[in-house]
This record gives sequence, C-alpha cells and structure tokens, in this order.
Amino acid sequence: MDNLLGRIMFMLESSNKIHMIWCGAVMLTMIVLAVLHHRWWEYDSKLRLWRKLCLIPFLITTVHYFIYVSGAPEFLNNYVPMYLIAIIAFVPMLCADMEKGYRIFAPVTAVMTAIFGIVFFTSSNDIHNYTRKSYTKSFHAMVKELDRRYVLKEWKKLDFSVLEEKYMPIVREAEEKDDPSLFSDAVFMFCNELHDGHVEVYVDYDDKKYHSAFELNDYGLSMVQLDSGEVIAVCTEKEINSFGIEDGTIITKWNGKPVLQAAEELVENEGLSVKANAERLAMFELSATGGETVEVTFIDKSGNERTAVLSARADEHTYDEAVNAFVHRPVNRRDILTSNFSTKMLNDECGYLRLSAETTGGSISDIMSFYRGECRSARKMFKRKLRRLKEQGMEYLVVDLRNNQGGYDEIGCALCELFTSEEIYAQGVGLRKD
Repeated sequence: MDNLLGRIMFMLESSNKIHMIWCGAVMLTMIVLAVLHHRWWEYDSKLRLWRKLCLIPFLITTVHYFIYVSGAPEFLNNYVPMYLIAIIAFVPMLCADMEKGYRIFAPVTAVMTAIFGIVFFTSSNDIHNYTRKSYTKSFHAMVKELDRRYVLKEWKKLDFSVLEEKYMPIVREAEEKDDPSLFSDAVFMFCNELHDGHVEVYVDYDDKKYHSAFELNDYGLSMVQLDSGEVIAVCTEKEINSFGIEDGTIITKWNGKPVLQAAEELVENEGLSVKANAERLAMFELSATGGETVEVTFIDKSGNERTAVLSARADEHTYDEAVNAFVHRPVNRRDILTSNFSTKMLNDECGYLRLSAETTGGSISDIMSFYRGECRSARKMFKRKLRRLKEQGMEYLVVDLRNNQGGYDEIGCALCELFTSEEIYAQGVGLRKD
C-alpha cells in the first residue's frame, strides 16, 4: 500500500464507525451553523436563535459522554478531539454580532474543526465501555467482542465459549459477593489464557478492602533460578541478612515445599508467551507469594540447611527491583531515552548497540515518520553511531533488544536497512472482515 494513503485508510478502517458518525454529526452541525450565520447575521431575532443553536455540538457531545464514557473516565482521552470541536463552537457564538470579530474567528474555528476532525477520524480507538453492566454481563460482552475481533483466534486455536464457561463461575461468585478484586482476577486469568503481552488488565479498586489472588508481598528478598537449576536469593535486605540469607544464598524450600515444586503449585499463570521466560519469572513471583509470614529454607555458609521465618513488609519494592534488573528494564521514560541507542565496545572487535525503544524522544518527529513510512533522522543517527564503532575496530555487533518498550516500526526498520543492500519487506497491514 502507498505510505500515506494506505496508512490513512488503515486508521479509518480500525476506528470505531459509530463514534465517527457522532463526530460527523458534530462537524455537520458546525457547517450548518456557519451557513445559517451567513444568512441570519443581519436579523437580531434570528441571531439570538443562532446563538442558542451553537449549543447543539456541546449537547451532542454531552449525550455521547454519558453513553460511552460515564463510569470509565480513563476513556475520555479517546474522544478529546471531538469534544474540543464542541467547545470551540462557543468562540463564534460570543462574537456573532461583531462583523470584524466573527470574520477573524470563523475561519480559525473552521480550521480547528477540520484539524480536530481529521485527528479524531484517524486516531479514535475502537473501545467499549461495559462498566455500567453487571459483572456477568460485562464479562460476557468482553468475551463476545474478543471472539469477534481477536485476530489470533484461529492461529492459537482458542475457543472463547469454553474459556467463558471456565471462568464464569468465578465471575458469578464475584457478582454475588460484590467483590471487584475477585472479578478482576477472573478477567486476568481469562486473558492469561491468550498468552499475549498486548492483552492486559488494569484494575482500580480499594486494595485495602479487597484482596487479589495475584497480590504480592515483600519478604525482603527475591529469587532467581540459575542455569544449573539451583535457586538463589537476590536483592536481599539487611534485615534478611541477619538470618544468614544473602545475595547468592541457595534457597531449597519455600513454606516447607521444594522451591521448584512450590513455584509450580503456588504461582499463578501469568500468560507469558515463552515458557522459558515464565519459568524464570516464576521464581520472582514465588518470592512474593505467601501470608503474613513464610518459612524459607536455605543453605548457610557452613553448608547446613536452615529455616528462617520471614515476615511480610509494608515497603514493597524488592520484587520490582529484581524483575527490572533481570529483564534489563529502564524504570522510567527518562531512563529509557538515556539508555536508548547507547553504544560501546565490548572488546577490541565486538560493538554493542542498545535499542530500548523505537522512539527518538520527539513525539512529533516519530509521528511524522509513521506517516512517511520511514525515519530518515534515525537512519542517519544509526549510521553515525555504527561508523564510530567501526573506527574503534568493530568487526561484530550485538544489538541489545532486551525488554524493548516498543514504539514506531519505522525506527527499527531504519536500523535493519543498514545491514542489507536488498529491498526488504518490513511491514504490512491486513484487515479481516466478515
């Protein structure tokens, strides 16, 4: 497909048609208002009526808000461009009888309406608000929509009706108990069955009142399994060191069970798509699984097996520190941008390039590269960095993609293009209908 036209067509296809109709109604109203003002501006009575008619876009968006956003304010951002059109309708209304003022503000309003309309039509996500339904009805609606829209359904051989039947009892129990944590757990477990990192669950409830099965505790240590199969303690706190558990201490049992068996039995399925990753991260999850106390059995410095009782701590940070270190994850956007595209020589012959995210840090330039289908600035930057590494003697290159945060494909493709003289098929879009 052609870069610009194809991308616009794709964005229009992937937008919610119902919301496009709502936005179209607002924009059509703005056009009608402009025509009516041109005809009525010399008549005071009609101009007073015209001012009242300027409220129509606002009324349309207000109705839209209560239908589609109310109950889920996080969805508001998706409709901001359309709501802004309704707000700017007040500008010409205020200067309706000012010939010079209206001539200035009317064109500005028209341009802003067109810009916000284009932004909305090409960026409005197809989202669904089920928050006003009961737990059982909203869960059924979610499953039905996934069954209709999830593009990997056939490839993964998913039967959504079977999955719904599997987790609906938990949903019904959550509805009977009015327990949002239990409901979120059911949705979380359902989504984990997809083994898809792009399918996530965000929860918002009083975690002091309700408790999730996936709730993590902090006992002052984390654990990781070595290639040898042994499990060792990492990120240990000073209080834990007093028991004889330090970084590198071998852990043999967790609450009386062999540590590998405990991980298999106690750690919930997190839905990871790679089995090896799930097994590695299971140790981090196990180190945060338990009640107010846990019994940890370990090998002390003299080679003897000992058991310590560790208490849950209020300050929960060990798990995050361990996971972030293990997956090589920058902890915030500033760290991502600082480490992104960093280079160095690992030895006299091997160069290193870290790709933390496909972003240059400039949202406008990244978006423009998306519309152009290429990122020339990224290609120049990669050329410059690789040239400097070659000047230092680089014959081999390691590209570090660990825990890449994603971003714009055009930036990743800009790097790939430098390693071949042939044309490459980088990406394409397919739309499944009916």
